[in-house]
Amino acid sequence: MYGLAILLAFSGAGIIFAESKLNKPVRHPSGNFPWGSAVFVGLTGIWLGLIFFSTLIFWLSWGLRAAGLDSLFALAPERLSAAAVFIAAAAYIFIDIMRRRRHRIAAPPDKFAQALPKDEAAAGGKVPGPGTGPAGCANFTQDSDAQRDGGSARVPAANRREGSVLSKIAGGKKRSTSAISAFNKKSADSCRLSRESPLFSSLAKAPPRYLLILAIAAAIFAFWLLNTSFRESNGYLQAGASVFSDMAPHTALTSAFAKGANILPDYPHFAADGIRYHFFFYHLAGLLHAGGFSLALSLNLLTWLGIVSFILLLGLLAWRLTAVGGAVLLAPFLAMFRSSCAFFTFLASLISSPDNVSWGQRLLTHTTFIGNTPKEDWGLWSINVYANQRHFPAALALMLILLLLQTDNIRRGKSMTDSLASPSAGPANPDSLEQCQASHAASLSQAAASHEGSVLAVFPSKLRLWRQSLTDKSFRPSDPKIRKQQIITVTILFLLPFWHGSVFIAALMLLFCYAFISDNRFYLLSGAVLGLLYAFGQSKIFSRGALLSQNIFQFGFISEGKSPGDILAYILELTGILLPLLIIVFIVNKKLRLWMAVSSLPFIFSFFFSLTPDVTVNHKLIMISVMLWSIPLAKFLFDLPRLSGKRLRKFLLCAA
Repeated sequence: MYGLAILLAFSGAGIIFAESKLNKPVRHPSGNFPWGSAVFVGLTGIWLGLIFFSTLIFWLSWGLRAAGLDSLFALAPERLSAAAVFIAAAAYIFIDIMRRRRHRIAAPPDKFAQALPKDEAAAGGKVPGPGTGPAGCANFTQDSDAQRDGGSARVPAANRREGSVLSKIAGGKKRSTSAISAFNKKSADSCRLSRESPLFSSLAKAPPRYLLILAIAAAIFAFWLLNTSFRESNGYLQAGASVFSDMAPHTALTSAFAKGANILPDYPHFAADGIRYHFFFYHLAGLLHAGGFSLALSLNLLTWLGIVSFILLLGLLAWRLTAVGGAVLLAPFLAMFRSSCAFFTFLASLISSPDNVSWGQRLLTHTTFIGNTPKEDWGLWSINVYANQRHFPAALALMLILLLLQTDNIRRGKSMTDSLASPSAGPANPDSLEQCQASHAASLSQAAASHEGSVLAVFPSKLRLWRQSLTDKSFRPSDPKIRKQQIITVTILFLLPFWHGSVFIAALMLLFCYAFISDNRFYLLSGAVLGLLYAFGQSKIFSRGALLSQNIFQFGFISEGKSPGDILAYILELTGILLPLLIIVFIVNKKLRLWMAVSSLPFIFSFFFSLTPDVTVNHKLIMISVMLWSIPLAKFLFDLPRLSGKRLRKFLLCAA
């Protein structure tokens, strides 16, 4: 089937490209497969390949149609461009396979260290594992090779020095067994090291059984949600009552891409008026439909992949930020099933109803969405959004990939800024695991030497340090592996706007704030500028109206009252106990305060501005904030027994 071949070729080429660009560790020395890293690389590659090659087919089809190739045969531009891009992707895969085969033949089978990169071979030929950072630098795994071998293994001097730091952190040769979580089963020191280690070293330590449970649950949930809301039966498309309003134009748009030469695109329901909608997801579904997939399968398969990817990546992000195994499962659950007062207000209305029917029977037979806030009968805040807006989960997965990649740059940027605060003493955080990277250590020493003896060294000011770091060359990563990784960030930002506009806006807000404490500002700026130019250019080509609504200031979102008190009451009814809990979490969890503050930006933006004629579209921005808040909330819920125990001990001591 041609559609399946397209899907596999684009995904495979994307995985190969992502694997070559991402700065990842190889197999753990103990033999444990790094499942978290593999899942991240796989999902990143799949979506990178799908969005890149399908976008390339679209613009190539447009060029061939402009050249007059329609006269060759029916849908000649679409078919020729799809065939050319498919051949290119397949050739890329074939060339990589042959290159790997030659590399395996050339490398001696009994001397694996010779197949390592030069920087890893220089570090003693040690195969970096989950506790190993970029460029083959050791990042203090819980059990080193020397410990497992009884101290007989030869360890380079640099690794011995770093091991002494580990012993100081751990408080001895053996790990402390205190503060063990029932879900995590790892010590507090181990969790801290996992949070502070590079991205792929951290993801490699993600508990495989939790990832497996999450993947199975996500796959079953997505299949149930999509198959019950939209399917094909006896030659007819059947759409549920909660999704038919959007599925009607979406299916028409997908079919138009597959059969109707709809490039440049028009909305079939609003012909000859251009298109202002992020349609590239439906163009990809049209490619699969033209390749032999049914219309329902094309949309359901891509949406299923998007939901599973989004849930798995959110679990990996929760692990990356908290190093709590249970958060891998709890954070996606909290994101999908948000807090709300809707059930309690609905139950109160049933109990107070004067009807003769019992409230229990009415509760069991109710078939519409509940909630007293405006437009909640649309299913505006429920899981129905993922069934109705089929392009939304895939875009969320792309945004989570960007955030996961950014965690490495944030930690390196903070380390470099801290080094400027005490230049005479070198980096301010001697236990920082990122300092093992030789290229960054060299740049830090140069920065320290340039600032030694200045007023900055005597009176460190956060503002002045940050201003200095903006122009410091150390904030332009010199490591080739790090630069390669930024290609993926820039590519996703560039292609994202017409895959989902709201997610692109949210990603810009989040990355704009993180850029102030990151070492890849140049790449983030490049991706944002290219993405904005690409979005404005496409808008000019595809639509015939104004790019923005006349009045973008829309205070209060869709709350009935526009006073601050009315808006606060609306938020409390909409989110339930979530807002008070977030305030508590913000006070208790110092490490995730920045994450919570930055994650609030899409939520705040939605109550002040609207870039579309209908302010209701901002509900996706609110959902994104709630999704990102689920991570610190999950961490707090797992820490709650420990925090409660501390409070109880303090109370008993005071009473005694």
